[in-house]
Amino acid sequence: MFNMYLDNEQFNLQINRFIQDYYEEDERASSDLQTIVPRLTDAETGGEQHCQAGACHLAFDEMKKFL
Repeated sequence: MFNMYLDNEQFNLQINRFIQDYYEEDERASSDLQTIVPRLTDAETGGEQHCQAGACHLAFDEMKKFL
């Protein structure tokens, strides 16, 4: 079953693949999705600002902690 969570087809595909593969019967996953889905963003809405991959200072902080 393919569920529509957002207006973004790619996000929906990824969420569905992850849920169906690992957490289809887990009620906690459904609860978590209700919290997480409204917070999802894309590049057009500044998603890169919320991604650790685009936040070099987070990586540097972790490196400093390690060293």
